[in-house]
Amino acid sequence: MKSFFDADIHNGAVGVFECQLAGGIVEGATFYSELASAYPTANWLLQEKISLLIGPNDTRFPLSSTKVVALEYGHDEWQRVLSLPDRDWHALANCGAVLRLMLPPGPRSTAGVSRLAQRFPQTRFLIDPFRHGPEPTAGWQSHVCLANHRNVWLTTGGLLEERWHDAIICSDPSGWAVHHALHFVIGEVGAGRLLFASGLSLDLILCAVLGERPWHDGAAHFDADAWLSRVPFLDPAQRELIRFTNARDLFRI
Repeated sequence: MKSFFDADIHNGAVGVFECQLAGGIVEGATFYSELASAYPTANWLLQEKISLLIGPNDTRFPLSSTKVVALEYGHDEWQRVLSLPDRDWHALANCGAVLRLMLPPGPRSTAGVSRLAQRFPQTRFLIDPFRHGPEPTAGWQSHVCLANHRNVWLTTGGLLEERWHDAIICSDPSGWAVHHALHFVIGEVGAGRLLFASGLSLDLILCAVLGERPWHDGAAHFDADAWLSRVPFLDPAQRELIRFTNARDLFRI
């Protein structure tokens, strides 16, 4: 079982776990502190959501401990925010954190994001193109293409969640929609631009009921490499990039 970095872990009970979770992005100072205390050798990164372009004199400006700043707006608001001049973006773009752009579905925002990436080439941007689902009609194609910029990375967030009865379980990557989405990413921007992100809670990553799936080991712990191995066109080197290496390079861990 190989270690992996999860770029989207939702809150869950912090207990003893033995899966090869090398760290991840989490929200909430309490959850972050519990993980950092319980597993100090892992790389836990604190994410903070904001909805305003603010400067360091504002008390809501991200703390120095915040490594990922998530920005989320609706369609029309994204159009307005992305058209703002450089001076309005300057403080956040230079705060040292990775900017995670929580984009709405479809292509309307992508031209503005592309210009933003060009205006601030030193800023690192992270996008979850599949957060609205893996189906082609979800409009993720233009979001994927943004990673043709050298300072834009993508995640698998949205590809792993699947409803089974009333529960959320981990999807099968060999299913048509997930297979097609990953194939598009690899063909368009390559495995070197994609980070693994489950979008699951810590409880679900460790939940024994998921052990019925082949990408969990005998102890029912999630195995990211086994999940990625179900994608036939990903070789071991590409899986390594997605599991950990890209996160290490992006977050400098």
